[in-house]
Amino acid sequence: MIYKKPLFWILVLLVMIAAALLALWLTQPGEKAEKNVQTSEPSRAGSLITEEDGQIEPNLPQATEDADDIDWLEIDTDIADYLSFDKQNHMIYFVGLNLFEEFGTEEFGYANEGSVQIDRGEKLLYFGLTVSTGSVTGALDGPAVSFEMSLETHNLLDKSFEPAPDYLALGLSELAHYSKMMIEPDDARLIEVGEFFETFIMELEVNLP
Repeated sequence: MIYKKPLFWILVLLVMIAAALLALWLTQPGEKAEKNVQTSEPSRAGSLITEEDGQIEPNLPQATEDADDIDWLEIDTDIADYLSFDKQNHMIYFVGLNLFEEFGTEEFGYANEGSVQIDRGEKLLYFGLTVSTGSVTGALDGPAVSFEMSLETHNLLDKSFEPAPDYLALGLSELAHYSKMMIEPDDARLIEVGEFFETFIMELEVNLP
């Protein structure tokens, strides 16, 4: 009979080994899934920080499109003489920013004024600043720097440099050395400024009520 032949038992043994290996392979996914559940990180539900596509980014309300809907909160900081923050619109306004030497003059010091805003929907950062080199209009006048930076790639999408007034032509000879003065930081420096304010605004949003 066939079950008395050695070949039969060899085949039976091979089938049993194959069945055992198949059973072991089928149980591995379940064991791995159970292990993953046990070792997964605590839930971040309710946190202001979320992880999306492998990147950590703020999970904050979208900026309102109503320009009149602004609620400024003055911030005590060493980076400027005055700084206020509008959390709803992800915007800061500053006077006397002293972190970047390009935005000051030897004569007037860090006499400047500007703002930074983050657009969460478009994932963009907008920066604009004017450095005082002497007033013509009674307000702060001087060279201006503005740029737009992508928050996804940290590349500059746009930049603009405006000169100071032509003081000599305006009859302000004492300010003639600032006539048409330009401040033109290179792209790397502008990105450094943008990245600083991206982090600064995110920290304000996380830590302020």
